[in-house]
Amino acid sequence: MDQKPETLDTQVEMIQGFLKRELKPGDKVYLLDTGWFRKWKTYVGYDQRDQSKKGHSHPGPIDNSPLLKDDPGALKDHLREAFHYIFLPEDGWVFMVQNYGTLHDRKDIIQRRVIDEKGIFETHYKVEVYLMSLLLGNFTNWMIRKEMSRYDTIESLVYYMREQFSISDEVEVRLWRKSTGSKKTSRALDNKREETLQEAGLYSDDRIYIETRNKDGTWPRGGTEEGFKVSKERRQNLKKDKGSEKQRDIQSEEAVEGAQELVQCHHDDCESSALLYCTTCQENLCPGCAGLHMLKKSKRGHNVVEYQTKDACRVHVYCATHDPMICELYCEQCEIPVCPNCLIDKSHKGHDYKKIVDGIKSCIQKEKYGIENHIQRLHEKTEALDTKMKEREEKYSNLLKEVEIREKELLEAVKTVAAQRRQTIDDIKASDKSQIQAEGNKLNLQITEAEKELESCEKLLQNQNPDQMLSFESRISEFQVVPEINLDLKTRCFTRGSLSTDDVAAGFGDIQ
Repeated sequence: MDQKPETLDTQVEMIQGFLKRELKPGDKVYLLDTGWFRKWKTYVGYDQRDQSKKGHSHPGPIDNSPLLKDDPGALKDHLREAFHYIFLPEDGWVFMVQNYGTLHDRKDIIQRRVIDEKGIFETHYKVEVYLMSLLLGNFTNWMIRKEMSRYDTIESLVYYMREQFSISDEVEVRLWRKSTGSKKTSRALDNKREETLQEAGLYSDDRIYIETRNKDGTWPRGGTEEGFKVSKERRQNLKKDKGSEKQRDIQSEEAVEGAQELVQCHHDDCESSALLYCTTCQENLCPGCAGLHMLKKSKRGHNVVEYQTKDACRVHVYCATHDPMICELYCEQCEIPVCPNCLIDKSHKGHDYKKIVDGIKSCIQKEKYGIENHIQRLHEKTEALDTKMKEREEKYSNLLKEVEIREKELLEAVKTVAAQRRQTIDDIKASDKSQIQAEGNKLNLQITEAEKELESCEKLLQNQNPDQMLSFESRISEFQVVPEINLDLKTRCFTRGSLSTDDVAAGFGDIQ
């Protein structure tokens, strides 16, 4: 069933928040296949380029099978984050399961924890995707396999082996290690309780044997070393810690299982929980829509089962040529499923056949290898482009430096010419000022003479001395003519040169 656009927008916002969250040591995270995640991103319009496809192609239930081997729960080797899977925090995983469910129920649940990895200078947080797989025994033919964190302690390994091999706390034990490929069993685990499995030098597929001390105080394999003991106080603390951890795990499982129950019906616009599943049409159904679904015409009929048992039901492959005949074999030459009627046709005469499951597996494996090879070649191309881009960046930097140098040269040339023009203006200004000052001096000289004569006249009138007045001689004739101002000043203006922007561009240089 397609969800409404606003619901899809909410999903985008929620998942973006989950992915940005900073993880802490001890946090649970879940692996999610990137193939399914890409389909989901297209469906919800996660990226801008997917907006046109938003709400069109439902990704179906969560499918983590591409990450797993045929062994239940075993991860494939050499998986890489972002390329094969992403991490979701626990509430992010529950949110996804609530909206889409899981295709294989619990098989799709791949839970891991965040650990702190101590480096030389600082501590890094990381998710331990691949656990250490150990074979545990007690020097009999009975061996069990246990996956543990590399950061689990030797003490936790001893406690686990005590429980598995029914060894009481009062009995002193010691551990022996047999490395992968080695025929000799050597005592490699000292009595260092807090030492991690990694610090102890253990590797996946190592065999660890537990030995119990005899009642007379001797060791069956000889030696006098002290073994591992468990005090009552330590056992009580262990039970308390284990109980708290178990309670958290139960709550987590209930949350995931509760989310699974919220898988929605695919029928029309129904929003009820899907409790049923049609194996023929591969659709989730609620009890109310199951009857209407059964009325739909189908050459292959309908097979409705409980949702929780859908994986146990066999899914038939129908013949493309003789529908609704069921295909039981796979033609290796034609690379298609074939039904009994196909075997009668001459088109498959002399061909080799195999079981349909094996044939489809081979076909899928072949396509998988082809896609992986294609992706690898694409990655090589992108790496080549990255290298080319780095080379080009260096060339761009050199070009910019040359342009900057030319810019400084031309700016200096412009500044030099501008300084010359300013000096010319200063010279003209000084010449004109000299002429004006010379003419001014002449006028000031006459003014001084006239003021002296004026002062003499005023004194005669004031004193009225007869002798001085009778000896007065007039000089008015000297002050009748005002001299002309003789200036040779040229009118100056700035005439722009013919240098245009195009001329500057031509003279500046170009990028070839």
